[in-house]
Amino acid sequence: MTLAEIVLVVAGVVGIYFVLRPVQRRLERYLVRKFAGHPRKHLPTIDITDFTSRRSHQKEDDTHDIDS
Repeated sequence: MTLAEIVLVVAGVVGIYFVLRPVQRRLERYLVRKFAGHPRKHLPTIDITDFTSRRSHQKEDDTHDIDS
């Protein structure tokens, strides 16, 4: 292999590297989004451990007054 062929091979490899760099970035972004496992938008969680509200039979009811 002559010196000119070696220079052409090196220039070709460097050229391919610089040409494919944008494709590499797009591919990396796609793969990171696909496989990173970021949480998706979830539905709101209902907290059932909050017992500060009154029970339904203890609420005031004007139509069904038990005491009178």
